[in-house]
Amino acid sequence: MHFHSSILTPNLQKREPVIQILDAALDAVDPYRAVLNALHVHNGVMHVGEGQYVLDEYKRIFVLGAGKAGAPMTQAIETLLGERITDGLVVTKTDHGGPTRFVQLVEASHPVPDEAGVEAGRKILKLAQNAGERDLVITLISGGGSALLVAPAVGLTLDDLQV
Repeated sequence: MHFHSSILTPNLQKREPVIQILDAALDAVDPYRAVLNALHVHNGVMHVGEGQYVLDEYKRIFVLGAGKAGAPMTQAIETLLGERITDGLVVTKTDHGGPTRFVQLVEASHPVPDEAGVEAGRKILKLAQNAGERDLVITLISGGGSALLVAPAVGLTLDDLQV
């Protein structure tokens, strides 16, 4: 049996299976859904793969991260944990932001790092350094994170990174 459907065909009956396949592919890579599929919270326990985290055992919960999918990933974490989140910062590509309630979303340049990415890097480092033994730090990383989350080593400048 040959499959000759095309998204460009004027025949709606032939086009429908192609649209369904494309929709399924997009759903499979949706960052919001990916986080919801990877993390589950049930009876105060967060399940991540084989790991389990009893949320009441943690004094504070921080969400830190970077990447072009930062906004939907952050929104998914907020859907799961809501007011349990103490603080957080996720940096995403300019014009890729979205509404968040508990985690600050910062936009920076991609693919060339900018000062907003450097400042976000400083803030994330500070939040991470303030986390203690009884705190849970959830890290969200997606494509583009290395350009968006910038922390030049001593002696390097932003110009050095923009080559």
